[in-house]
Amino acid sequence: MRVSHAVSRRFYQALTMAVGLALAGVMYGQTYYVSPIGSDSNTGTSASSPWQTLTKVDSTTFAPGSQILFQAGSNWYGQQLVASSSGTTTAPITYGMYGTGADPTFWGSVPVAPSVFTPVVGTTDTYFEPTTTTINSFFVNQQFLHSAPMVSGTSTEAGNISYVESHANSWYYDSAAVSPGLYINTGSALISSNLYTQAVQQNVVYSNAKSNVIFENLNVTESAVTSASQYNGGYGFYADGGANVTFLNDTDTAAARHAFIAEDTYNFVGKNLSAGYLMPDQGYGAATAYVSYAGVSANTTYQWINDTSTNPNGSYPAFYTHETPSTNNPTPIAGILVQNMNTSGGPGIAISTAGNEVVTIDGGHVDGGTVNLYGNNITVSGLLMSGAQSQFVLDGSGNIVQNSIISGESYYNGAIVDAGTGNIIRYNTISLGIMSGAQPANNAAIALANNNTGTQIYGNIIVTTSPGILLQSVSGTPTIQAFDNLVYSGAIVPEVIFGDGSASIPFSSLPTSVSYAEVLGNPQFVNASAGDFSLSPGSIAAYVFDPTTGEYVMYDYYGNLRPGPGSLDSLGAIEVPEPASLELLAASLAPTLMLAMRAKACR
Repeated sequence: MRVSHAVSRRFYQALTMAVGLALAGVMYGQTYYVSPIGSDSNTGTSASSPWQTLTKVDSTTFAPGSQILFQAGSNWYGQQLVASSSGTTTAPITYGMYGTGADPTFWGSVPVAPSVFTPVVGTTDTYFEPTTTTINSFFVNQQFLHSAPMVSGTSTEAGNISYVESHANSWYYDSAAVSPGLYINTGSALISSNLYTQAVQQNVVYSNAKSNVIFENLNVTESAVTSASQYNGGYGFYADGGANVTFLNDTDTAAARHAFIAEDTYNFVGKNLSAGYLMPDQGYGAATAYVSYAGVSANTTYQWINDTSTNPNGSYPAFYTHETPSTNNPTPIAGILVQNMNTSGGPGIAISTAGNEVVTIDGGHVDGGTVNLYGNNITVSGLLMSGAQSQFVLDGSGNIVQNSIISGESYYNGAIVDAGTGNIIRYNTISLGIMSGAQPANNAAIALANNNTGTQIYGNIIVTTSPGILLQSVSGTPTIQAFDNLVYSGAIVPEVIFGDGSASIPFSSLPTSVSYAEVLGNPQFVNASAGDFSLSPGSIAAYVFDPTTGEYVMYDYYGNLRPGPGSLDSLGAIEVPEPASLELLAASLAPTLMLAMRAKACR
C-alpha cells in the first residue's frame, strides 16, 4: 500500500513534535530531590535516589521550570543554598519541599559537642574551644549568648575574655591568640542534653542576581554576620538583584541581622513569611525582620503580603525600607506594598524613601510599636495599632493616614506626631489611655512639631482620657485644617496643649480658619475594652454630616458606602464588628478601599 507524500509529511511532523515534547519534558520541569541521607552520586531525580548536600545543588545548572525539593523535617547545617540558575516568567525555578512534616531547615550554624570544650582554670562556668574557624554567634538551645565585643565596651583581647569570665550567657571568639578559639560562659556546666550551636554561615538562602526564582516552605535559623565590616550580610533569606524573585511560606528565626531582605530586585514578592527572635547584639547594622533596599538599580518594586514578625530584639523596626538616590539613579525604589503585616514585641514599620515612590501600607496590625513615615507620599490604610507606645510619626510630606485604628496607651506627646508638611489624617479611630509614667497633659491624640505643618485632620473619632487633643511644640496659631472630627474626653474639656508652656486653650476655641464643624460627644463603641470599635446603634458618630455642605462621603472600614438617613456622612475607621481575624479584615478591605479613596479624592 502506498502512502501519499502529504500523509508522510504529517506523520513525520507529528513524530518530530512528539520527540520535541518528550525532550522538553527532560529539559523543562525536571524535579530534583535532596535528603540528608541521600548521596551526591545519585541521579537526584527521584525521592528514592536523592542528592545529599547543598554544594551539589549550588553547583548544578537547572533548566527553567525545574523544581529542587528538600525532604520535609530534614536539616542542613553550616551550608548555603544559592540559586544557580534563572527561570523564565512562565517557567520559574522553584526551591521547595517534598514529603510530609516540618519544613526543611537550613542552619547557618553547626552543632558542637560539650566534649570539645575545656574549663578555663580559675573561673566558674567558662569554657574554651580551640578552633581556627571564626565563630560569629553562639547559641544554647537556640537562644543567643551575648557577644562580648558588642556589649563589653572594650576592644582588647584581655578585656573581652575577662567580660566572658564574669558574665553568664556571653561569648567571645579570640582570633588573634597564638591558639585561636572560642570562650563561652553559659552560667552552668555543659551537659549533653543541651544543644550547643555556633554560627558560621551568612546569607543562608541566597538568590544572587537570578531571576524568576521561588523559594517556598523553607526554614532558616541561626544565620551569622561573618565580618565586622560586613554590612551586606548576616541575612537568613537574601534576594540580591534579579527580577521576579518570590519568598513564599518561609520562616526565619534567630537571624544575626535581617531575616528577609530584597535588595535592588525588580518585582519582588515576600508572602506568608514569618520572622522571630532576631539578634540582640551579635553583629553590625540593624536587626530587622523585613527589609527592602535599593541603591544600584532603578525603579525596583517590592510587595510584602501577610507577613509576621514576633519577639525582636533591640530598637529596630520589624519592617524597614530605604534607598540611596543618586544623580544617575534618582528613584531606586519605584513602589512598595506592605499588606497585612503583623508585628508584635517591638517597633513596627519604618519607611524612609526619597519621595517619588508609590508606597502603600494596607491593613495589618502593629502591637506595641510605632510606624515612622520618613518619606513622602505614603498612604497608610486600614492599619490596626494597639498596646503601649502605639504611635504614627509623619516626618515627610504629602502622607495620608486613613481608616486606621490606634488604641491602647499613647506614646509620649501623641498617638500621631506630625513633623512634616501637607499631610492628611482622616477617617481614623483614635482611642487612648495614658501611658504609665507620662504626663497626662502630654498624651495628646495628635501632636504638631511646628505651626507650619499645613495638615488636614478630618473625619476622625478621637477618644482620650487626657485633655490634650492637640499638642503643639510652640504657641501660636497652626496652619492646619481640622474639621468634622468627633472628640470625646468624658468630663474633661478637650484642650490644645502648648509645648512651650503657654496656657492651654479649649479645643472648641480654635479659630474657624483652623477648626470647624467639630462634634463633641461619646461615639458609643460597642466594646472598646475588648478591641471592638464598631459603633452602637444610635451612635452620633454613625451619620453626622450632610454631603450637600461639601463634605466627603464616607466609606467604612470594609469599603462600603454608608447610606445613612438622607445619605449623611459618617466618621471613624470602622462601623461594623471586627471580624474574627485580621486576615479576614484585610481581605475584605483590600478590593474596595482604594476605589473608595479615589472616590473621596475626586470630590
